Amino acid sequence: VVLLDLSLPDGKGTLWGQEFNKYANLLHAKTLLLTPMTGSTQIENLKQLGFKGCLSKPLRKPLLQEALSQLLREGHC
Repeated sequence: VVLLDLSLPDGKGTLWGQEFNKYANLLHAKTLLLTPMTGSTQIENLKQLGFKGCLSKPLRKPLLQEALSQLLREGHC
């Protein structure tokens, strides 16, 4: 699992994630995105780009644990 912060200093978190997701299947990896965006439309658009989940910032440990558990239950990892 790759935990990627959308707000990278260079502002290219989404671009980096899209490039990684091109090869994620080969690596058997999934990308969870940390994002300040919390709108359902924005999150759905990010999922369509290949991200397996979006977590809002500030990150809360119980939500991270649930997202990781869900990926494991669904066989994504």
